[in-house]
Amino acid sequence: MNEIIVKNENSSFLIRFYNFGHCASVDCLQFNFEFVSPIFMVSTTRNVSMEELLLFRKDLDLMFRKCYKEVSFIPLGEFFSLRFQLKEKEIIHLHGCIYDTQMPQSSLNFYHTIHVGSLPVILTQIDHLINNFNRI
Repeated sequence: MNEIIVKNENSSFLIRFYNFGHCASVDCLQFNFEFVSPIFMVSTTRNVSMEELLLFRKDLDLMFRKCYKEVSFIPLGEFFSLRFQLKEKEIIHLHGCIYDTQMPQSSLNFYHTIHVGSLPVILTQIDHLINNFNRI
């Protein structure tokens, strides 16, 4: 299945990238982005270039190897951002923001933590998506 899921050990939140397809641009993917917590849910359609996805994957891998302490995922022209910060030994602080395109001054900010052990799972999901890019 072509999806990327970010969640913590107790599943108190979920970030899901799914339903990938090609954009008008040859090197671009369109996907659904979903953030779910006990209080609210946000779902939207977004785009990412393959170059941005590959860079995000590389940066997450370097974070897992303890080379980077901070990684950001902010696709060009999109209205959401994710920032992963390795602040404690095995804990990553995840900051996110989703902007409302209908009300430019409105946004949803969230903050959660995940264990660094989640990164290999996320990396495997990204690898699977990249390997299946031409089949999407």
